[in-house]
Amino acid sequence: GGGLSAYYLSSVLLLDCMVSGNTSLGENGGGIFTFMSAFSAIHSVVSENLLWNQGGRYSSHVRPYMQVEWYGGHGAAIKEVNSRVLFTNCIIVDNVVKPSGSFISGAGRVGFQSCIIWGNVGDMEYIDAEYSAIQLESSSEYVGGNIGLDPEFINHHMGDYSLQTSSPCIDT
Repeated sequence: GGGLSAYYLSSVLLLDCMVSGNTSLGENGGGIFTFMSAFSAIHSVVSENLLWNQGGRYSSHVRPYMQVEWYGGHGAAIKEVNSRVLFTNCIIVDNVVKPSGSFISGAGRVGFQSCIIWGNVGDMEYIDAEYSAIQLESSSEYVGGNIGLDPEFINHHMGDYSLQTSSPCIDT
C-alpha cells in the first residue's frame, strides 16, 4: 500500500491514526494493503489516498445486496487479500482511483461498523457494513442500519472531519 502494508500473518491495530495523502502506482492499495493478515482500525481516518492503475473489466458483488461492475484499479483507500479486516468508528473519505476502479477492494471482505464512507471516487467491492453512513447511488441499497445522508463534516476539504451538531451521524 501507498501508506501502510500488512503481510503474511501479521496482526495490525490502528488506533486514532490517519492514513492520508498516499499514492500507489501499482495495484496494492493507495492507502492500506493487507495480505494474509489480521487488520483492525478504530477511531481512524483513511483520506485523500490515490491509486493510479489501469486494468480490465471486473464484475463483483458489494455486500449486502448490491452488484456493481467496474474497470481498472483495486483499492484506492483499502485493498484486502485473504485477510480479516475491520474498521470501527472510522472515516473513509475523499479517496480516488484513476482512471477507474474501486476505492475499497476485498478478495474476502472488508467490514465496517459505525463508520462514515463518503466522498470517494470509484466503486466499493465486497464490503460488509453496519450502522454506517455510506454514499451510494440509490437509497434502496441501504440495509443493516446504514444511512445515505450527508455526514455534515465541519470542513473536510481542510482535513477537519469533525461533525456539525446537526449531523445525522451523531448518536445513531
